[in-house]
Amino acid sequence: MERQIEKSNKLSGKMIALMAVASGIAVANIYYIQPLLNSAAEYFNSTGSQASLLATLTQTGYALGLFFILPIADLTERKNLILTMILLSIISPLGMYLSPNFTLACIACLAVGVTSVIPQLLLPLCAKLSDEHVRGKNIGHIMSGLLTGVVLSRVVSGSVGKYLGWKSIYIIAVIFISYICFIVFGFKVLGLVIGVILLDLGVNSCNVANQTRIQSLSESERNRITSVYMVTMFAGGAAGSYLGAALYNHFGWYGFCCIGIATQMAAGIVHWASGKRR
Repeated sequence: MERQIEKSNKLSGKMIALMAVASGIAVANIYYIQPLLNSAAEYFNSTGSQASLLATLTQTGYALGLFFILPIADLTERKNLILTMILLSIISPLGMYLSPNFTLACIACLAVGVTSVIPQLLLPLCAKLSDEHVRGKNIGHIMSGLLTGVVLSRVVSGSVGKYLGWKSIYIIAVIFISYICFIVFGFKVLGLVIGVILLDLGVNSCNVANQTRIQSLSESERNRITSVYMVTMFAGGAAGSYLGAALYNHFGWYGFCCIGIATQMAAGIVHWASGKRR
């Protein structure tokens, strides 16, 4: 990312906006757990005071990340460090989502905090690559994204936890950070490979879950239900291929990624609405 920007010797408006969004999404990971402590306590069959350790460890991890990881940026190439932290910030919420017991959840929360220092890596990069007369303005935009993430994270996680279960916010975080990896590093083979693997993992996990659910709907109509499901899934894949190619041709890589985010948000809304009716 750094080399790409340095070719033009300035930060574009799109890159500043992307840095702001990435900062908000990354820092939000720290605060998701706070409105969910009661649900976590119930899930792990622990007390409220024990569950509060999850929030404490997340904040502790963030402090450790600031102390140990930020100085590394002065000693190594920032692009590689940021890519590494984005990858780790995908793995840590996934670990939280998959944690089967309280001890592993504590470890995952510590990891979530450590890997959420991405905004503090982006701010010095922004300062370095900005012209002096717009440096304060660009830093202000990124800080706005960061603070928006802090403010909205608790509201979003509380709402998601209420309707989809308290762990669901972490899989949503994985999806959004995966797209950040796609958008920022999609022009690099490594970033593209990582993004494809993560999204393919999500698609196949969803497929397995859906197949399990539909096979329990009716013993006498399983083949017909499977037929409808598979036709719908591949029709959606065909439509996605067309829309992705069309948006890429007109709007480039950003447009291609935006359709993926939009369709997954629409799927989440439909899932929430259908669950509420039941």
